[in-house]
Amino acid sequence: MELKVIDKRVTLSDQAYYIIKDAIISSVLKPGEVLITEKLGEKLNISRTPIKAALTRLQYEKILFLNASNNFVVVDITQLDIEEITQVREKVEVLAVELLENKITENQIQILKDIIEKYNIAIENTSFCEMLECEYEFHNTLAEFSENKFLIDTIRTANNIVKIYLMLSGTYEKYCDNANLEHQEIVDFIINKNFGKAKEAMARHIGNLKNRMLNQ
Repeated sequence: MELKVIDKRVTLSDQAYYIIKDAIISSVLKPGEVLITEKLGEKLNISRTPIKAALTRLQYEKILFLNASNNFVVVDITQLDIEEITQVREKVEVLAVELLENKITENQIQILKDIIEKYNIAIENTSFCEMLECEYEFHNTLAEFSENKFLIDTIRTANNIVKIYLMLSGTYEKYCDNANLEHQEIVDFIINKNFGKAKEAMARHIGNLKNRMLNQ
């Protein structure tokens, strides 16, 4: 198992968190793999404390879980889970776009454009962690602009599971360019106040994401 080297100019627990998370995204650490704190500490040449903090943070994000032996394990999400979640996303995320009609502000549009630009920078830097964060941020931010609390919670929950699957499957890096182009298409239709096309673009984007994930 090869992991990146710790940069001691940054908080050790943060460094460990990003290194382990990146290893999961890039499939160096695979679903079902048991992560032993002591062994990771040896690999990264740091003590157990920052490693434990990093693993606990990943557990909170539901990327890891504790098994019966109290060891951290990389979670597994099935293709059936993704099929079922996509059925929900295709409805609720299109509704989120619909609810923006006659409501979204220029400032909110700029926020979405900034996320797209941040995503492009992550692509240029080949930072898969940042790409995934931007993907997640785009959908959640758009939902938040709807101001429908139940819808926001539903989209956050669904997207968190999808985010974990993308991390664990190692498929996202293959399609990140297309995903952000689809975000841009959605925002362009919103800017032009063509919400019918924006909804179609969102439905197409969700469907494309599912196909990318399941057709590895």
